[in-house]
Amino acid sequence: MDSQDFKRITFEKCTYESYLAFRGIGGKKPDEGRQDWANRFLKKESDPIPLGDAAGKLHQGSIFHAHYWVGQADETQYVLPENYDQYMERVKRYVRKEDWDAASLDWEKYQLIFQNHRKYQLLFSEFRGFLETIQCAVTSYEELYRQSEYLRRLEIMEGISQRSTIPNEDFEIVVAALLSECNAFVTMDHRLLKAAASIEANIKTCVFIHLDEVKEYAKSK
Repeated sequence: MDSQDFKRITFEKCTYESYLAFRGIGGKKPDEGRQDWANRFLKKESDPIPLGDAAGKLHQGSIFHAHYWVGQADETQYVLPENYDQYMERVKRYVRKEDWDAASLDWEKYQLIFQNHRKYQLLFSEFRGFLETIQCAVTSYEELYRQSEYLRRLEIMEGISQRSTIPNEDFEIVVAALLSECNAFVTMDHRLLKAAASIEANIKTCVFIHLDEVKEYAKSK
């Protein structure tokens, strides 16, 4: 990752998909490892709680609430009063007395949810910092498609869609890699590596290699 012999490129969409993998949201292909990435690696107390565990640890067993709070925590933490006393003042103003104890417990639940949200924001920030540290350029698909010649883009897209076995969920990223004229497409997806053999020679401008093969590839160059 820190070799100066290579220019590292990733695609904007891949960074966003990484955020989803951190959350514990998998892709369509279990062999990619996205399904359980978060449960395998986010084990420290300082790490955020993945979606699959959040239902039991933060939401009293409700998977619906686990999904709901992924999208609502950011705004809600700023809407609620800053501290417990101010929160209870508002509760006593608008909630019947019989429900005050339950509302008091809700405050503690909210704080755990917000804390988990902030841990995720920190993780996302650390990931962006990591890409900067290894000098990995983040390129958008739109930029590549806009800069490419129409006939070449058409040739690649027709070739991939009509005369290859590339899985449809990998279509965009493979087309982008070929348009970028990179030397090597690095992946851990064995299914994609097998399918890459079907790409016709006149549009296959890069080699497709597994992450474990990068060192050998570097030596060969």
